[in-house]
Amino acid sequence: MGIMARSTALALAALLLVVLSSLCISENEPANETDDGNGGNGDGEGEDGDRPVYYYFYTDVCPACEIMRETLEDPSVERALEANFTVRKVNAAENRQLATEYYISGVPTNVFTFPDGQEMGRLPGAVGPEDFLKVLDQVLEFYANYTTPQQ
Repeated sequence: MGIMARSTALALAALLLVVLSSLCISENEPANETDDGNGGNGDGEGEDGDRPVYYYFYTDVCPACEIMRETLEDPSVERALEANFTVRKVNAAENRQLATEYYISGVPTNVFTFPDGQEMGRLPGAVGPEDFLKVLDQVLEFYANYTTPQQ
């Protein structure tokens, strides 16, 4: 197994671990925010309360954020996100309150939540389009098989 395949497998395994461990956490979850610090929800579209939410936390001076930004601009990734998620791009330097609520300690960080704001999982760092599409598939499969817990 090559280094790239091994790191991809580790990243996917880490995301799955975070997703599963988040099921055990139900108290003190951050509220679902609509403002990304840039005057909207990040995708320029209206709210869709029955879709999972994808938060992309970044800063303007982060080299790894540029790699992730390129991934998010990939046409396949854009289509998958637009079709399945409410997308919120959050400049962590400008919206520290939301970054703090989601315990963002480094950027880029990709956070996936239920519509009510409860975290399903996260993917720290940057990945390429193919790997990110695999992560999106895993998140959507998890979301489809899980009923949002009552608060």
